[in-house]
Amino acid sequence: MSRAPHEHAMPTTRRCLPTLSCFALLMSFTACGDSGGTGGSDSDSAPDSDGETSAATTVTSTGASTEPASTGGSDGGSTGGTTSAGPGTDGSTGDDSTTTIGSSGSVTSETESATTTGEPGAVCGDGVVEGSEACDDGNDQDDDACANDCTRVPCAQQQPDNPVTALSGTLGYLWVPNSGQDSVSKIDTTTGEEVARYRVKGGGPARVSVNLHGDVAVASRYPGAVTKILGDPASCPDVNQNGQVDTSGGPDELLPLGADECVAWTQVIPSPETQAGPHALAWQGGAPDPVTCEFPEPKLWVGWRDDELTAHIQLLDGADGSTLGAAEHPDWSEYWGPYTGVVTAEGDFLANGVDYAPTVLVNADDYSITDLGLPEGSQCMQDVTLDRNGDAWFGDYCNGGVSLYDVEDDEWINIPGEAGEGVLGVAADGEGNIWAAGWQPCRLVQIDVETRTILNEEIEIPGCAYALGVSVDVDGDVWVLDRDNEELYEMDPDTYQIKSVVSGLVEPYAYSGMTGVALMYQHGG
Repeated sequence: MSRAPHEHAMPTTRRCLPTLSCFALLMSFTACGDSGGTGGSDSDSAPDSDGETSAATTVTSTGASTEPASTGGSDGGSTGGTTSAGPGTDGSTGDDSTTTIGSSGSVTSETESATTTGEPGAVCGDGVVEGSEACDDGNDQDDDACANDCTRVPCAQQQPDNPVTALSGTLGYLWVPNSGQDSVSKIDTTTGEEVARYRVKGGGPARVSVNLHGDVAVASRYPGAVTKILGDPASCPDVNQNGQVDTSGGPDELLPLGADECVAWTQVIPSPETQAGPHALAWQGGAPDPVTCEFPEPKLWVGWRDDELTAHIQLLDGADGSTLGAAEHPDWSEYWGPYTGVVTAEGDFLANGVDYAPTVLVNADDYSITDLGLPEGSQCMQDVTLDRNGDAWFGDYCNGGVSLYDVEDDEWINIPGEAGEGVLGVAADGEGNIWAAGWQPCRLVQIDVETRTILNEEIEIPGCAYALGVSVDVDGDVWVLDRDNEELYEMDPDTYQIKSVVSGLVEPYAYSGMTGVALMYQHGG
């Protein structure tokens, strides 16, 4: 479908169907520990020389000191003091008691329990990192950043401020390129409201990828360009120093190119035509820092083709868009460049072509390329996603189903369908499903990851004309992009009911990658 770009888009609207239930699935996250309260700050310490943290030991004593640290003055009015018994003379951890010297010089003893880490003077829970303690936050909460035995709690198990669980708020938006307007829409997946719209450089944006900070990268096909937009408006700088951040507040507030201060950077791609322009696009994930639990600044992969039929796959610095490294693959397809892509847990880039172009894996360390070949008889692979096992699933618009690349066995598997002509966008959820956008007729397809079988290939989407893209949000709901009707459908994955419809887009074009939830699943979400 072709039409002139719209300078002023109609506002995006959402209608919640009154006869259908509107509810969200809750995601469960791993928790650790058995005590409540609020967490405290952590302190750092090196582990034992053997690399292990000593187990906590509780000791008690009823013995009293015969040599007080201080005594009262001759007039009997001086302040009393305290002293604690140390380790036993046999080298074992001794009893721990508090001895009080009264104002009259008398000595009394109180028995109490202390937790040590197996070294003299190291008391777990006193807020001071000593000996073999990895941390000591001085509180009694066992599942915050520091456990009650003064060992670190893995980031994905921390409560209440679990950094992985917190991604649910960071990734609570869906991003859709408006190919006919050279813009991208940001939609709140809880309310269905379009909260911002940003103009991007280049022409015909058609791919998006969202990182674990909630930022989005948008690839424009021709003229070629990649643009990064900050997902959190609070992190947007006041570039022109006018005392406020100039940014969009909805579809009617589309600022001129270069005026929105939440647009971080743009990298121009010298692609010679639309089909050769940047299509394959994906952020690296990266594990959180084990101490701070902050996710690193991610890097971005992008692929395109030049007019000599050489495919270029570049790794960009997420902070400024500069090129960190690149790989080249000569003799690529004359029709399309690298078409879609996804990042493995190791940070490598898996990209595919169409029309017999190869599927390749680019190493993030040395940029070497491994050609993975193609499934037998296929020339029609479209979108790609990774399941929870790390295997790659591809939409196939020729066989009505999907193709699967088993990473461990280095094997291609075809899973054809019978309900329609093809499958385009594909997305994995956290429950072991692959969701695929089917076309001719428009429908949704559900596939089981473990059995590798199609569960349902005729999930109806009322009113749908052309299902192109599909993504899963943080609540597990499935969103289907209808290119021709310029709408988004939110579907309950259990009942297949349409919960809401979002409209007002301008020639939308995207496959998957619209939410960033797939990266969250890689890191325990």
